[in-house]
Amino acid sequence: MTLSAVTAAEKNAPTAVIGPGRIIGTTTVLPSSTATVNKFLSIPYAVTPPKRFLLPERLTKYDGPLNATQLPHLCIQQNYGKSHPRAAITATFRRCKVLIQGKAHETPAQVAAESEDCLYLNIYTPADSEGGKAVMFWIHGGDLTSGTAVAFDGSSFAANHDVVVVIINYRLNGTH
Repeated sequence: MTLSAVTAAEKNAPTAVIGPGRIIGTTTVLPSSTATVNKFLSIPYAVTPPKRFLLPERLTKYDGPLNATQLPHLCIQQNYGKSHPRAAITATFRRCKVLIQGKAHETPAQVAAESEDCLYLNIYTPADSEGGKAVMFWIHGGDLTSGTAVAFDGSSFAANHDVVVVIINYRLNGTH
């Protein structure tokens, strides 16, 4: 996409300029808050797709404005056989996420879409942000074998605590 190809919807969307270029996000308002939150999803922090088993390469420039409105792929997860001791822990973790958050973020479609192309950040910021906000950098758990930035939505923190939330998706299973 070139700058001249920006649609009318994108003109009303939140935008930001970062090192590699311009990003176009989306907004949300939580039912429990009156604050609007800007969401910038799937912002690559390395050249995508990465070369398997090699260190990520620095991303220098986007080809045009980056559409940052969709959640990223899940990184490839460790899949334990049913008899493996960690299988029960992984299954319990997934059930707890459903109970705590009311819905499963790792849907069967997302699991099927696991990919090496997963080195992305999701950024949530109060819409009225003029800068000078505290930044919360969230690294998901999972013992480097499972987990994803997709399971965590920083909108509530951004809206209710007036902070910028950055959530990282990173490689799992012993890859870089």
